[in-house]
Amino acid sequence: MNAQISSNRYTHRTSRNDSYVSRSRRARRKALRRLYRRAIVASAAVVLLVLCVWIAAKSNGKAVGKSERVKQLTSVCVEEGDCIWTIAKQYYTEECGSMQDYVSEIKKTNNLYGDRILSGYSLLIPYYE
Repeated sequence: MNAQISSNRYTHRTSRNDSYVSRSRRARRKALRRLYRRAIVASAAVVLLVLCVWIAAKSNGKAVGKSERVKQLTSVCVEEGDCIWTIAKQYYTEECGSMQDYVSEIKKTNNLYGDRILSGYSLLIPYYE
């Protein structure tokens, strides 16, 4: 009978320690979950803050910076001695890109495949205003 009691005491003691161990494990898990939740909320807040700052900077740049210039078309009558390059130099601005790109755009707009134009032609010239 003493053996049985001592074994019961031992079992009782172990079950008591097990419950203590499982409680501390649960507490650690719970603390880790809270820590993860806080980290996720903090990360989301940082991402949201960065997004708001980026949007504010984008809209602020447009309001403060130069107003956007709009591409327009004008018709030019080619006179004797004119070429695409001289006409392009008259209407060229920085928004057009390089001069060669601008000349290519004029050719494309007017369905021209070469540099040759004749006097009396009417060309559509894109420009920024």
